[in-house]
Amino acid sequence: MKIVLSKKFQKRIKTYFEYCLENYGSTIVSKKRTMYEKILRRLTSFPESGLEPLLKEYPIQYRAVLFDKRFKIIYFVDNDTVMVENFWDTTRSPKTLKKDI
Repeated sequence: MKIVLSKKFQKRIKTYFEYCLENYGSTIVSKKRTMYEKILRRLTSFPESGLEPLLKEYPIQYRAVLFDKRFKIIYFVDNDTVMVENFWDTTRSPKTLKKDI
């Protein structure tokens, strides 16, 4: 199973790590990057876990995995590929998050 990261996701995760570096320092960023890498590895082994209830009416079966307590990594599975689509801040309005897909 391979993982493909969308441009939107890459931009948002980069912004997240830059924010963490500015506000919390390199030690925290290192821990968060390790957590992020573990999640991506887990997705290659168990991609079918975690349907995202906010997106159940979409034709694509979007899935989500929680990252750092308040963020979700949104993805879907296409044959042997995990397509990582978005990085959600779950403190935002559900309507806003749905529009962002």
